[in-house]
Amino acid sequence: MARMRNDGSFFMGGTQGYVVAQRFHADLVPNYVLNRPMYTKADDYDTGMSFPAANNINFVTDGVEAVRIDGSGSVGIKTASPTAKLHLPAGTATASTAPLKFTSGTANTTAETGAMEYSGTQLTFVRTGTVREVIGTVLTKTDTGDPTGAEGLFCINTNDNNFKVYAEGAWRSLATW
Repeated sequence: MARMRNDGSFFMGGTQGYVVAQRFHADLVPNYVLNRPMYTKADDYDTGMSFPAANNINFVTDGVEAVRIDGSGSVGIKTASPTAKLHLPAGTATASTAPLKFTSGTANTTAETGAMEYSGTQLTFVRTGTVREVIGTVLTKTDTGDPTGAEGLFCINTNDNNFKVYAEGAWRSLATW
C-alpha cells in the first residue's frame, strides 16, 4: 500500500504507514537531464538519483554527477565511464582534493591480505599472509648527514653519493657511487 499525503510526504507499508521520504519528487520525463535528476527531494531539484543509461545509476549533487555505477558494477566517482571496479578522479594542486586519502589510526588486530593501513607515520600493505609491508618513500638529500628516519624510508643523498634504507631503527647503506 502506498499513499501521498497533502503535505507531500510519501508513505509505503502497512496500516500505520512507513515514511519513505518527505516531500519526495519523481520526475517521470523519459529524457535524462544530468542537472535535473529523476528522483529528488521536492525542494532540491538538482540533487538526487537518475538512470542515465541502460543498466546505469547515478547520483547527482548540485547539478553535477558525483557517482555512477555501471552495468558491470564498476563505480566511478566524478566520471561517467568508470574503467575499473573503483575509478577515482585525479587530484589537483588545491588542498583537500586528493582522490584517495587515508586517516591515521590503529592497525587491524590481525593483518588481512590486500589491506592497506596508515598509522600516521607508515603506510603499510599486506601482500599475502599476515605480514604488513611498509610502502617505501624515497627522500632526496643534498647536504651531509641523515634525515629523520622512519621504517621503510629510502634516501638518495647526492652530497655524499649514498643510497640508504631505514630499517630496524637505523639508516643502512645499500649503495655508494
